[in-house]
Amino acid sequence: MTMRRFAAVAALLVAGLGVVAGPSATEANADSKFGCNYPYVCFYKTGNDVATNHPTAMYQDMNYWQTLGPNSRGALRVVNTRNDDGALLKFSDNSTQCITPNYATLLYKTVTQIKIMNNPNC
Repeated sequence: MTMRRFAAVAALLVAGLGVVAGPSATEANADSKFGCNYPYVCFYKTGNDVATNHPTAMYQDMNYWQTLGPNSRGALRVVNTRNDDGALLKFSDNSTQCITPNYATLLYKTVTQIKIMNNPNC
């Protein structure tokens, strides 16, 4: 984790924005959460975007790998407002993480691709 990313994530946690990091995530509402409308998976690039609930990129297409663009690559938070579909994230180190339906989490590594799947557990 870069020092900039660490500082941004630490500032968010200290600010008490109610986000939870790591394996435990924040449950999202099926309609919207943190400014992300159903049925999208949203990314928040900066700490200000997170603090103001302003998604910088939204993804909806399913069943293929989508390469993240400049508004989502390196984001600090991801929110999945879909009810039944998991979002598989691929990181720059080729590891993956499944974001289950209706959850949000902070990101500690750089996401490079997303695959929204017709499976809540990816």
